[in-house]
Amino acid sequence: MLGQTTSFLLTANNLLEGFSLNYSSISAVVSAAAVMALVLLSTIYPARKASQLSVPDVERIWRLPEPEGDHFHIKFPFTIGGEQAYGINMFLLEYFRDHANQSVGDFFAQDSSLVMEKIEGADVIRFDSQVWIAPFDFGISQSLSLYTVPTDEEGIFAPEMHLYRKSGEPAAWARMNHRFLRLARQQFLLWRILSGEDREFFAAQAKVQLGVATDEDRKIVETMFKPSAAPEETKEQTTSGEEA
Repeated sequence: MLGQTTSFLLTANNLLEGFSLNYSSISAVVSAAAVMALVLLSTIYPARKASQLSVPDVERIWRLPEPEGDHFHIKFPFTIGGEQAYGINMFLLEYFRDHANQSVGDFFAQDSSLVMEKIEGADVIRFDSQVWIAPFDFGISQSLSLYTVPTDEEGIFAPEMHLYRKSGEPAAWARMNHRFLRLARQQFLLWRILSGEDREFFAAQAKVQLGVATDEDRKIVETMFKPSAAPEETKEQTTSGEEA
């Protein structure tokens, strides 16, 4: 429209004497098409990178690998930095312990624990648990070991889970683990939205349990678990203050 209007004004005022503007010529169409193509192509890469970063769908960048016999080896698409390696493991331990006294829900867990071991000269946190997957009448049980292993980048760790089938039909075991692993992945996402104070507490609690805690870690745990004053004691203190 702008081009047509400009052309009309220039022609009406005889400013293009000897020239004629043809917007339907091949060169004009090709030029317009080339500009449109460049604009569209320039948006593809940023849109793809934004899509990968947002990760709205589990299946977009992470798929559950096929088991090797009775063994699943799962590398989660997450990295963990520094002290959070302790905290996320304690967070998962509490989550699995919450499923230790129930026979309903998505899974049942027993004997959940944290240990520290040496792997290729590096200290690695290992989370172990015995898990039964719903529906429980399928009789599916497995041993779980989650290793928080160091990456090539110093101070950065990656979680790797190993599942070993103990009972249940192999095809059903592999199929039902899709839901179980989706629940495990959700815990990593929930960890990211915890407050800094909560993360610090879980990390300190893990280090106390693993025997690598500092005095500051013990102080954090003791402060969080310190019971509040009993109502009778508080009432007596208030009464004494009023009498004074």
